[in-house]
Amino acid sequence: MMKRYTARTVQDAINLACQDLGVTIDDLNYEVISETVSSIRANKAINKNWKDKIDKDYKKRGARR
Repeated sequence: MMKRYTARTVQDAINLACQDLGVTIDDLNYEVISETVSSIRANKAINKNWKDKIDKDYKKRGARR
């Protein structure tokens, strides 16, 4: 299962995810999507393959929880 965390900073989001999942940062697999979010907010087109890297990694690792 993939979960999404948002916070004021990337580090805050990482810390929140670690606490929620009960893991350390070394056990956490994450992708920062701020570039995509920035494009959406600026009303710019986003790369149609923006999620492919995330999906490929998720399938490779399998659901851990």
